[in-house]
Amino acid sequence: MGNSVKHILIVLILIISSTHVYGGVDEIVGTWKGTDPKDGVLVFRNDYSLEIKRDINETDSIGTGKVKFKWETITEVNPNQLYFIISLDEKTQRIPFGIYKINNNKLIIRQSKEFHKSLGGIDMGVSRYELHKNFKGILKVFIKIK
Repeated sequence: MGNSVKHILIVLILIISSTHVYGGVDEIVGTWKGTDPKDGVLVFRNDYSLEIKRDINETDSIGTGKVKFKWETITEVNPNQLYFIISLDEKTQRIPFGIYKINNNKLIIRQSKEFHKSLGGIDMGVSRYELHKNFKGILKVFIKIK
């Protein structure tokens, strides 16, 4: 084999393996149950709607009533980024939820860090979010159940 063919094969293998390890948009669609019961259940749908439940059998959940939740991922960066879009009436807010990867039917999330703007210790009601660059720290792990 020529050197150029070997390089092309190596690049293709790297692309395929990184997509498998970090997950793509299609992989996140489904129902994910937190390994810690406090994390509840996340339901990512094909239409980008998001439902958050305390447990799998709950019928009343966040994201299906007056407040609507949607999800969005950015997979062109490494690690992948997960955003929640929250809508109430005419107002919409896009919040960086964290970085994520999918491996062996496990959704691993490191939540973003939230900073509150304050003046003399009084919260000004403005938040800023910072996405982490790696998975070192506290992680939320979800298992795919559907």
